[in-house]
Amino acid sequence: MIEDQDLVNDGKVQITALQNEFRRSGTGRVTVELRPAESITGDLPEGNLNVTIPTRVSDKEYWNGTDISSDIYSITDDENGDDVYNLTLETTATNLTVDTVGVQEAPEEPSQNDNARLGGGGGDGGDDSDDESPMGLVYNDDAIAVDGNDDPSPDRSGGVEFSVTNQYEQPVTITSMTIDPDNPDINELDDAVPNDFTGNRDPYADEVEIWTENSSGSIQYSEWTTSPGRFTDNEALAIDDQVTISPGTDGDINSDTLSRIQSGQQLELSMYEFYEEGGGGFPYYQNDNINMSGEQLTITLVYEFDDGTTDSTTYQMTPS
Repeated sequence: MIEDQDLVNDGKVQITALQNEFRRSGTGRVTVELRPAESITGDLPEGNLNVTIPTRVSDKEYWNGTDISSDIYSITDDENGDDVYNLTLETTATNLTVDTVGVQEAPEEPSQNDNARLGGGGGDGGDDSDDESPMGLVYNDDAIAVDGNDDPSPDRSGGVEFSVTNQYEQPVTITSMTIDPDNPDINELDDAVPNDFTGNRDPYADEVEIWTENSSGSIQYSEWTTSPGRFTDNEALAIDDQVTISPGTDGDINSDTLSRIQSGQQLELSMYEFYEEGGGGFPYYQNDNINMSGEQLTITLVYEFDDGTTDSTTYQMTPS
């Protein structure tokens, strides 16, 4: 326990249920989006209420050291031997707040009661927090599946494009990105011709390109590229569950430039094209490119500030 409880405040019980899952491995900080229910109301029974909540810390370990009055709460022993205790709170409908928050996504079938303050749907009129711009590298919710300028057989929209906006008040430099397809059959990223996404400004066939606008207004790009050649040269970015690269420095051909995003500017990113294991299995040239429309991707960008500190943001997206 690194912070004191926020379950009971001034005699009022406040419960917020979290939906969805979030996975992250590695070191460093990561931005987790919490999306509250909005203007959804639910009725609670009137009068006295008992609310029971599971907890993995016992009364002796934690709860009797908090500022919750002993007149309000009680806690059971670990009767089932599973390290789960039942914390029971005695309250009333007027002193109980129930709300739902989704992790990374809006909650399904969300509910609030009239006391809820999250999401602006509360009886106190809410607050103006929704008017504030989010801080960080913010995904623009614009991922699309795109067919590259190549002509493999069969041909599908195997490329993905999306963008993020730098909402920090300072520039950041992208140092690495992790590509994690949800579909376990996706095992490579390969492109044999210049990407249409960049208007063919880059002469090479890039698996990954990142375009940004620098402080002078000029466009710069970073890339991860296998050696240029025909589709059958078998060179590709292998994806074993997930893969981490440093666009601009990795790859057989690179731009020698890490993408630097000014405050308020967008980063545009393209990946061409995703392939899944084909009927012939390995080698990779027997794979089939896959239509990425509806295929979920998890992308993690690791970036550095000018003072040398680092951060990272993970995005979950489903290209349309």
